[in-house]
Amino acid sequence: MVTKTLASTALALASFISHQALAAENTSQDYWLEGGIGATYAKMTTKYGDNYTPYYYSGYKAGVHGSLGVRRPTSPDSSWGMQLDLDRTDGYWLATWRVFDYRYDFNYFSLGAYAGAARLYNKSPAYGYALGAYGRIPDLIAGAALDLSIGYRDKVARDKYYNGDPDIVTTTEIFRDVRMATLSLVWSF
Repeated sequence: MVTKTLASTALALASFISHQALAAENTSQDYWLEGGIGATYAKMTTKYGDNYTPYYYSGYKAGVHGSLGVRRPTSPDSSWGMQLDLDRTDGYWLATWRVFDYRYDFNYFSLGAYAGAARLYNKSPAYGYALGAYGRIPDLIAGAALDLSIGYRDKVARDKYYNGDPDIVTTTEIFRDVRMATLSLVWSF
């Protein structure tokens, strides 16, 4: 319960801060939308207990990826944005909200980094933190950019309620860490 409250409070605060940062950086109204589809290759580790003892490793598995975001330029070479990613991994849907998404554009490629919140759609909701970095080659295929993203979803926690959950006395939560790489085509609108 505490994890859910902390995650929603952090999410609300991050949303407010990122909105203020975008407004302070650039007063123009130049926004653009981005949407993408691709594939995710992820490994999920389930942990529990006081020292986060590994309980289950999923191995690396492939899944589908979708994204939708909005960006705003802050200089001729850089932009800030927010993006919602939806990935299917190990039989679960994983939503990631990139609250702080910064990208710098070079001549023939772009590099970016993001931080945000993650939600795993499991037996009960699981919330955690998301960090990652990505590279992009613009206008590679029919106006679409090619993105390669590497991310980590940390301590995505859910309450232990169900039969089949490990019998743990020291904690009421089960944690999942997700390491993932995503390759996608992204279009700007």
